[in-house]
Amino acid sequence: MREGLAMRIALPAYDVAGWTAGAVFTEMILRALRLAGGDDVDIVVLCDHRPGARDRWSGLATAVVPPRQTLVDRAVMRFDGHFPDAVERYCHRAGVDALLLYTRLAARHTRFRRIPWIPDFQHRSLAEYFSDRELAERDKAHRRCARLSDAMLFSSQAVCDDFARYHPAHAAKGRVARFPSLYAFCPPEGPVGIGPGHYGMPDKFILVANQYWIHKNHGVVIEALAILARRGIRAHAAFTGLPSDYRNPANANVSEMLQSIARHGLAGQVIPLGLVPKAHLTDLMRAACVVVQPSRFEGWSTVVEDAKALGRPVICSNIPVHREQAPDGLGFFDCDDPAALADILERHWDALAPGPDAAAEADGLRREQAMAEAYGHLLLDICRG
Repeated sequence: MREGLAMRIALPAYDVAGWTAGAVFTEMILRALRLAGGDDVDIVVLCDHRPGARDRWSGLATAVVPPRQTLVDRAVMRFDGHFPDAVERYCHRAGVDALLLYTRLAARHTRFRRIPWIPDFQHRSLAEYFSDRELAERDKAHRRCARLSDAMLFSSQAVCDDFARYHPAHAAKGRVARFPSLYAFCPPEGPVGIGPGHYGMPDKFILVANQYWIHKNHGVVIEALAILARRGIRAHAAFTGLPSDYRNPANANVSEMLQSIARHGLAGQVIPLGLVPKAHLTDLMRAACVVVQPSRFEGWSTVVEDAKALGRPVICSNIPVHREQAPDGLGFFDCDDPAALADILERHWDALAPGPDAAAEADGLRREQAMAEAYGHLLLDICRG
């Protein structure tokens, strides 16, 4: 660190088309660092050149810069085939103390700490969802991060354990920092503004708030609701999220989801809303009787953390990270067992009530705010080394 000066931390903005959680994560981590570090931390956001990119983050950072590749960078890239890292060049020149989250490491040695963040190792467990090229690119990037980093940041112990299994020689670099909900910094105020009636649903409904990516596993929820219907329980559900998957430009999984709703006669019960405004999503989550997270793979679920912050009950697929993140959930079900999900819903259905629950929400937000403060301090400790 620079003697007598504020610690300077640089990090990329994860404002990626098709991944709405990336921008939410970026805002959350900036707020956590600012809360914990105050004036003792300079935060530099590394963004792209799109119009408005600087403005989006300028209120949360000391500086927002889009590092550029120089002619020298491009020459190096052509010469040795490695990414000629303009970001690392910028950090060196700008006196950065720690480069956080960034994964495209190139330099063998730097004067600043490099702490990449790998959200998960989904491609290792669900390789069938990725192209051969993407599998190879991810493995190469992860090996390089493991070798060149000073520490590796993970959002759950489950992901850190995966890292140790796949990169045992570098297992000691793993650091776990479980991130809080953005609601810890920006809690909702007042009553629900947009209720389920706005979207033609009854007051009591289930919320599934995932991108429509194939591994998010919406189909198991549809089949579970069909089972409940045969048992005489007419449960309604809203699906929110961007209705596309970059890995399948034809969006076959979205078509299959819509067709499954029709086949099971659930057109009036399962409502795919697509990407709704953030304020609407907040209101829907506050109002839902339960949030179901059926995903086959997560690194740390923003949806689950948001539901916990707002005091809403959750039911999750039985994967290690969900057990870690939501030990007090109403239940866990196998990803391919809709009957198990139906059983959990049936067991709790009469007791589940529409939200918001003021007391549960206040308690959830208090816990989340304490988590947010601890998270920011942990990040600063990792950056200091």
